[in-house]
Amino acid sequence: MQSASPVARQGTCVVSFDVASGLQSFLSKGLTVPNLDDPIFGHLHQSLLERVTRAFPNAAIHPVDKNDLRLEIWDQVHECIAVNNRHAVLVTCSEMDDLNPNQEGLNLSINRLFDRDGKMLGYGPRPGFDYLDKQFDDLTLRIAGRPVILAKEGAFRGNTCLYILKELEARGVNVVTVIVGFCDIGAKAVIEKAFKGELVIVHAFENLFEWIADRDLIPFVPGCGRVVGVHVAHSFAPVQTAESHSCAYPYILPFGMMEKWTSMPAENARELSVTFLNVAIDLFNRISKESGRIIVIGDLLGIHPRVSIPVKVGTNEPLPTLNTEVIWFLKEMRKRLD
Repeated sequence: MQSASPVARQGTCVVSFDVASGLQSFLSKGLTVPNLDDPIFGHLHQSLLERVTRAFPNAAIHPVDKNDLRLEIWDQVHECIAVNNRHAVLVTCSEMDDLNPNQEGLNLSINRLFDRDGKMLGYGPRPGFDYLDKQFDDLTLRIAGRPVILAKEGAFRGNTCLYILKELEARGVNVVTVIVGFCDIGAKAVIEKAFKGELVIVHAFENLFEWIADRDLIPFVPGCGRVVGVHVAHSFAPVQTAESHSCAYPYILPFGMMEKWTSMPAENARELSVTFLNVAIDLFNRISKESGRIIVIGDLLGIHPRVSIPVKVGTNEPLPTLNTEVIWFLKEMRKRLD
């Protein structure tokens, strides 16, 4: 057990905010959700920043609004296109693709996948998308020999970026520019060593030791947690339930390994977990009331970006049924932390 006292970490911790925009996808399910500028999200942001600051009192805490970051990335893309409009623009998440003014839809939906013990298996597709080999092959055909601008939100260590570049190079795709929203200086050096084209970093940080995303802390939010994967042929894919739904480990307790995955002291990890289970309960209570209906797990599944069923790492507990009430489930999880 780690000490309950704060870790004396030096450097930068990025805290990214994406829950407000992610919840808008529930509109397609007929649910009423808070607007992007609703005060509930401001309170969420403030609460998270306060708790991260307590956990890492000697670090620089840098908040990042993902919507603003994506617009900054597209500004850089437009500057490149102004010089040569023959470029194909390839992004690495559907949220980035939604902002593409050309609506070409060159999107690589890639994700890290994890085993039953929470250890990384390798790279695979985001839930609901084709195997990576098929995605890469299809994109190569659509790129059709054009020079490529690769746009990515963040590069923590640079490994995912290098993997993508390697797979594209193997298919003869010429990536001439890589644009990254935020990046550690060390990751920048790693990418530059392997990539000889133009590398544009919107926000560079010295010693970026942590990246905490608000959506990873709230079960049933689109994109929450580390997706559970499985070996398939020579690759990896998200595990699927009998109803073809994915599963993931939210970072918070009792699902994930908050201390290990975020390097937080035990007491801070527990406090943050209780806080964000309460945030989740309040959030879905409001959505339920404003939608005029009880929300069950099945109501939230099957959208893009996908909602994964939250599961606990390292156990074989039965999955909740699709008819399980979301708020009841969250309250039961909170009881485990009492």
